This record gives sequence, C-alpha cells and structure tokens, in this order.
Amino acid sequence: MSDRHPKASSALARDAVSLVAGALLMGAVQLFVSVPSVRAADDLTSSGTWAIDSWTKSDSTAEYWLSLRWTRERDHRGSRSIPLARVPGLTGAQIAGSPATVHFELKRDAGTFVCDGRVGNGAGAGLYDLKLDPAYADALAKRGIGRPDTDQQIKFAISDMSFAFLDELKEQKYPKPDLDVLVRLADHGVDKEYLDGMGGFGYRFTSYDDLVRARDHGVDPRYVQAMKDAGFDKLSLDQLLHARDHGVDARYIRAIREAGFNKASLDDLIQARDHGVDPRYIEGMREAGYTKLSLDDLVELRDHGVDLRYMEALATAGYNRLTPEQLVRTRDQGVDGRYIEGMADAGYKNVPLDDLVRARQHGVDGRVAKRINAELSQPATLDKLIQIHDRGGLD
Repeated sequence: MSDRHPKASSALARDAVSLVAGALLMGAVQLFVSVPSVRAADDLTSSGTWAIDSWTKSDSTAEYWLSLRWTRERDHRGSRSIPLARVPGLTGAQIAGSPATVHFELKRDAGTFVCDGRVGNGAGAGLYDLKLDPAYADALAKRGIGRPDTDQQIKFAISDMSFAFLDELKEQKYPKPDLDVLVRLADHGVDKEYLDGMGGFGYRFTSYDDLVRARDHGVDPRYVQAMKDAGFDKLSLDQLLHARDHGVDARYIRAIREAGFNKASLDDLIQARDHGVDPRYIEGMREAGYTKLSLDDLVELRDHGVDLRYMEALATAGYNRLTPEQLVRTRDQGVDGRYIEGMADAGYKNVPLDDLVRARQHGVDGRVAKRINAELSQPATLDKLIQIHDRGGLD
C-alpha cells in the first residue's frame, strides 16, 4: 500500500524542504536497510522508518506531519500522515530549528512506536521500534472480531485501528467488522478521525463499501466542509463523488465565481470542468475580446476545439473578431492555422474565411491548389479550383 498523505487545501503546496530529510539522516536510513526485516512469528517488536512531511500554507508558514513506514519482505505499508499536534514529544520548533537528535513515543492501542532520529532545518527522519501490545489481540478476539496475526496487528498499529474507532463503528450502526473488513479499512485509510468527521456532517454510510469508496475518491471531511462553505450543503454521497471525481473543488468553484459566474449550479460546474473550461481558458477568451460569453457558450466553444492556440492561429492569419458561431463552424470544418498557411502558400492569401470553409468542404487544400495550378497557364480563382476538383481534375 502506498503512503497516504493529507490532502493539501487549495492554499497548500508541497514544500521542497522536506527533501532535506534524506541528506540529514542518510546514515539512519542505511542502518535500517541493514536490519533484518523478517522476525520470528512470536516476536512482538517490529522496526520501520519515520519521516517528516512539510506543507507550506498560504501565509507562508510551515505545517508538519509525521509519516510512518514499515517494510516486510516485498510488502510495503504506510500510514496516512499524522498531524504534528498529535505526536507527543516532537514540536514544530524542533523541526524548524538547528539539526538535533530526538526521541519520542507514539502510543496506540495496537502498539507503541518508539522513535529516534534527527530533525532540523524543516525536515526530519529516523527509525522506530514498534512494540506490539499483546492485550490488543485478546481484546479484538473478545469483541468477536477475531485474533489478528503479527502482520495484521502491525498494520492496525500503523493505521490506528483503535478501540475508540471500533466503538464509533458500533455507535454509527455499522455491522460488526471481522478481521478482513478491518484490514480493508486500514488499507484504505478509514480511521476514527475520518469516521468522526464524516459522521459530523451527517454521512453515516449503509455499508463498508460506501465508506471505503468515499475515502478512496477523496471525499473527506475537509472536502465536505469546503463544498459546504461554497454553498453546496447536504449533498448526497453520489453528488459528492461525482463532483470530486470531475475535479470540482473549492479552488475551482472560487475561480469560476471570480470570473463572474456566481449562479452556476453544481451540474454547471461539473460540465464546465469536464469540458476544460478553467480560469485560464476564460481569461484567454476575454483577452481575445469575448467578454460576454455564458458558461454554456464557453463549454460549446471548448467542446468544438476552439482553444486559445486555435484562436491565436486565426488571428495571426488576419482573421479577428469572429462570432462564436463562426469560430465553431470554422473549427468543425477543419480550417485551422495549418490549412490557412497552406492555402496562402499556394497563392490564396487573405481569402474571406467563408470561402476557405467552402473550399475545405470540397476537399481543396494548398496541395490540391498547387497541383491544379501547375497545369494551368495562370492561377485559377478559388471558385474555379473547386469546380475543377469537384469534377475530378483537369480534362
């Protein structure tokens, strides 16, 4: 399973400073690689690595997260990153300060991560020993879930399958999970924080399939809150999934509204997003003089391939101030920059656009024009070229 990181909000970007961790603790990582990864089945201690992930917020301050990783043979496991506020014994000041060694412990119901390493200059990494709690397996068995093996318990520790999480599943009327279900939830990053967050918005799913599907598609409490703030409250799960899958998020909604489309419905936004109508496209069209187009107009133009590059090619050839209908018709008929250039090279320059469209419809391009004119004493008019080509060439 690949590592799961928290979704950065529209104002967050991945901070490159986190890469410093590799250089800061190369020796620690090399040490870990040399440690045998396979232990006896009755060994309740496992080893792994931890690292600091850094995100830069809109106010240019850093936000830190702890990421845990475990490798056994060829099976790579990883946790969703943990907010630094939930990591006792490690602070942002330590991470941002001068390089120094650190020791901290992260206690979970399935086991305790005993972590050592180095942090500094906005980065950090190191090794941990995971001390599994033998009482955890007994407790799961008593709950009727089953007794996890060592690998499963390691996964539950990394994913924080806590007793409180199990209690919340029961409180929200989910069926009692077995070990396979719990493993699936752990693999897909469904934990108490996610369950609480979604439940707080009223999303209590009828099945584990829906719960996992929502998590997999990035429908999390942060996304739900952002949609609510944008005025889209009480959406069904299918509506949230549809919007998320089509790339409609708070950033896109805000940009479209700032462009003047304040009354766009969720369906309007999804359609616009699907057809590639983004802020850059809208701005480009307005810079080209199309300032009063509706969102539907923009979708139609984009859908017919009228993009900024196409319009620039027409403008370079001297064809400006075309109506949206002319743009669509011209594009649909294949009259583009290359075609216009080919006709100009054959001697048909500054021809009215409608005449070029008609010539294109009859299969007359620059190559045809040159071939026919090569057999004539003087170049033919465009109408004559069309007539000659329509009847199969010169007699």
